[in-house]
Amino acid sequence: MGRQSLKNVLLIGSSGQLAPHLIRELSASPHLALTVLSRSTPSSRSRNAKFITLPSPYKYEDLASCLKGKDAVVNLIPSGQFEITVIDLCIREGVKRYIPPEFGARTDNDMVVEKVPIVAMKKRVKDLLQSKEREGISWTGVVCGAFLDSGIKNGFLGFDIKNKQARLYDQGEHNMDVTLLSDVGKAVASILSDHPTETKNQYVYINTFLTSQNSVLKPLEKESGKFEISHAGAKEANEEGTARIKKGDFGGVKDSLMGRMASGKDGINGEGKHNELLLGRGTRGLEDLDGVVGDITRSSWQ
Repeated sequence: MGRQSLKNVLLIGSSGQLAPHLIRELSASPHLALTVLSRSTPSSRSRNAKFITLPSPYKYEDLASCLKGKDAVVNLIPSGQFEITVIDLCIREGVKRYIPPEFGARTDNDMVVEKVPIVAMKKRVKDLLQSKEREGISWTGVVCGAFLDSGIKNGFLGFDIKNKQARLYDQGEHNMDVTLLSDVGKAVASILSDHPTETKNQYVYINTFLTSQNSVLKPLEKESGKFEISHAGAKEANEEGTARIKKGDFGGVKDSLMGRMASGKDGINGEGKHNELLLGRGTRGLEDLDGVVGDITRSSWQ
């Protein structure tokens, strides 16, 4: 599969934290022609991309029309039956590569799926894609751990910048993959424009840093002063969060995921195995972390 074979790309979904970075990187590639499908006018636009706005829910034939002539689809909407419909239409319309809405914890590890059931649907989609490979569709799953920039700003990584509070799992000592949203965008653009063959029908693993909560906390405190610290057992947080999800309380997602990612257990990290291929560099060293976290913290105050 040559470089030009995945030129025409459809991105489904323009809301959320990752979409602007994907739009920027995919539309900036001279080897890609990007179309963005969304339910409302996106806040992030590009002169180098075509934008299609359709009312929700998408009609089957409208989706089929958007997929005609596309070489690749990047889907940001992980909603069960909708995603299955998109995959079936991709096969019908001859789409060569499908990138599902992975972008997080490893779903190729059965222990992770067991301990974090919120990702079980992602594994079911991957299993479906594998079963469809003989029908001409290929796939790439992007595993990046937690988003570093949005995870600091929205508190997912355990830090409340506004109130200067930190919730540390297992004393905050275990390393985990964290990735800047911009690096996810760069990796997806690289998969489609430069490395479709090397990334076909497999997971790829990227990160910006392999680091701990404690290492992130130091530059946070340097920027904004001392934080009030509380502690949680990673195992207990994961179990409690998972139990809440099973009862229909999705407020447990954070503890379910973070309890696992910050536990240092079960090969939870991909450790940036595909960084060199997709980002042109290895995992960044801790000497870069202070500056990156400082920039994120200052931007969250603006």
